[in-house]
Amino acid sequence: MPRNQEEQLFPITLNEFEKIVPYGVARQTWSVHHEGRWTAARSVPGAIVNSLPSKAGLVWERSIDLALASGTRLEQLVEMPKPRRQMDAFDILTLDQASQTLARKTPHYVTDEGQLNRTGR
Repeated sequence: MPRNQEEQLFPITLNEFEKIVPYGVARQTWSVHHEGRWTAARSVPGAIVNSLPSKAGLVWERSIDLALASGTRLEQLVEMPKPRRQMDAFDILTLDQASQTLARKTPHYVTDEGQLNRTGR
């Protein structure tokens, strides 16, 4: 977010969704480093959240329009269900869903030109 009043803000649009995939649902969400802590992109002051029309296989989808300064850090979180082994009924009833999800966080930042770039690791 701006460090001073003179800093230019750039329009950034992020897409978030939840969709049906084999073994469960996949989800993509974004966080923005705002005022010293990570905040859900949809909760950043000034964020404009638009629900998008549903499509086959989508549970929900939204776009989030933000005005961010260059250097602002963002993080994309993608969660996918792990492929599962063949299970019997008891295994399914006692399945720990949290341990059955793969999560990948990918850092991004806003460039001096107002583009959203992935941070190299």
